[in-house]
Amino acid sequence: MSVTFRCPDAPKSMDDCPYCLEAQAGGYDEDGKCCPSCPGEMKVSDSPEVNLSNVNAAEILAKLDLSTEDLSGRVEARDLGDFRRRIFRAWNGDLDRMVREPYTIPGGSGKPFVMTDSEGVTHIQRMGATVHYGGNSLDQIRRRLQQLDQLAQYAQENGFALVWG
Repeated sequence: MSVTFRCPDAPKSMDDCPYCLEAQAGGYDEDGKCCPSCPGEMKVSDSPEVNLSNVNAAEILAKLDLSTEDLSGRVEARDLGDFRRRIFRAWNGDLDRMVREPYTIPGGSGKPFVMTDSEGVTHIQRMGATVHYGGNSLDQIRRRLQQLDQLAQYAQENGFALVWG
């Protein structure tokens, strides 16, 4: 899962559907469309966007003293100055606490699950998917804060709200 920071009111332009272009280049479909209902083009925002994993978004939002409860929110255009000041304070604060080493939690690390197969034999299995976390270096944290500030600056200069979710 991920959280995208964006300006929903930014202008949009029509562009070729990238999935249709891929289908045409690969010869996957005779009519050159990615699916029967696709018109072949889509509206694309002219605004920059920032996409973060849920974990990274929660850490950034917490560092900005914003709610992490449902990983969604909105900053109105008139409040973007305060939002940018929060980014500036975070940039100049103690970011070392946000640095994380990468890790993997192997599949089957969850709770045990008892099941009986079609032959009546009972099996005990450990459930859970494999989880990979790529870590968070100081450079990555600073780059994400810089991207958020650039997006907030774009929104501020154009009078757009900034949302995430």
